[in-house]
Amino acid sequence: MPDSLGNLKQLELFTVHLNKLSGYFPETIGKCIKLRYLILSDNLLVGPVPKSICNLRSFKVLRLGNNRLSGRIPQCLSNLSHELQVLDLRMNRFHGNIPTTFLKQNNNLKSLILNGDRLQGSIPRTLVTCRNLEVFDLGNNMLTGGFPHWIDTLPEMQVLVLRGNKLNGTLLTSNTKTQFQKLRILDLSSNEFSGLLPSNYFKNFKAMMAVEKAAGASGERINFGTKENILVVFTIIDLSVNKFEDEIPDTIGQLRSLRFLNLSHNSLSGGIPTHLSNLVLLQHLDLSSNKLVGDIPQQLTNLTSLVLKLIIRGNCIAYIFE
Repeated sequence: MPDSLGNLKQLELFTVHLNKLSGYFPETIGKCIKLRYLILSDNLLVGPVPKSICNLRSFKVLRLGNNRLSGRIPQCLSNLSHELQVLDLRMNRFHGNIPTTFLKQNNNLKSLILNGDRLQGSIPRTLVTCRNLEVFDLGNNMLTGGFPHWIDTLPEMQVLVLRGNKLNGTLLTSNTKTQFQKLRILDLSSNEFSGLLPSNYFKNFKAMMAVEKAAGASGERINFGTKENILVVFTIIDLSVNKFEDEIPDTIGQLRSLRFLNLSHNSLSGGIPTHLSNLVLLQHLDLSSNKLVGDIPQQLTNLTSLVLKLIIRGNCIAYIFE
C-alpha cells in the first residue's frame, strides 16, 4: 500500500478486498481523518497495524481479515467503539491480549471477529460495556480462563463463537432473567469446559424456538446499520470436544428451530432423551463418543429433516436405524 494514501484527506470509503494487495500498512493512514469504512480483507498485507489508525475517530467498519498482519492489536481500537460498529481482524497473526479499553457509554460496537489469530490471556470483562454486540467470535486462538458468564447480559447477542481455545470450568450463568434470547449460533467446541450442560441457557434461547420464522427462509440477515450484513443460515449449538458430563437435559428439546446439534466427545451419560424428537428442523445430530446407554427413541424416526446423519458411535446404544 502506498504512503501517498495519506494525501486523500477527504476519503470516507476505501475498500480493496479480495485482491493481491501486498506490503505494509502505511503509517500515513492516520491522516485520512474522514475515513469511515476501511475494508482490506483477503489480501497479502503484512506487518503491524500502525497506531496512527486510532486517529480515525469516524470509523464505522474496519475489516482486515485474511491477511498476514502481525504484532499486537492496537489497544486504542477499543477506544473507538463510540463510532466503530464492525471490527473484523480474523485470520491474521496477531498475538498478545484482547484490547480492554472499551467505552462504558455510547458504545456502538456490534461485531467483534478475532477468529484464527494467536491471541492469549482471558476474555476481558470490559466487553460487558458493548451492549449492542451481536456477533462475538474469538474462536481458534489460545485464550485461557473460565467462561465469561457476564456475556449473557448482552441483550443483542446472536452469534457466540469461542471454539478452539483453552477455556475451562463450568458454564456459570449470571443473574439476568433474559439470557441469550436472540442467540442463534453457540459454538464452544474444542475447549476444556466441564460440569453439566447449560440447561438454564437452553430455556432462554427464544430465537431457537420459533419454528414458523425459521422454516420460512433459509437464513436471516443481521443488519449492523452499515453497508454490510451477515447472513445467519443455521441455528447451531456445538459443545463438542469438552468434558461435559451427566445427562442431556430435556430443555434442549424446546429449541425447535435448531438445525445443527453436536454434543460429541464429552462424558455425557444416561439415555437419548425423547424430547429431541421436538427438533423438527434438525439436520445434523452428533452424540458420538460419550457414555450414553439404552435405545434410540423411536420418536426420532419422525425427524424427516434429519437428512444428513445421526452419529452415535462410541456409546452403548442398542438399536440403530437408517
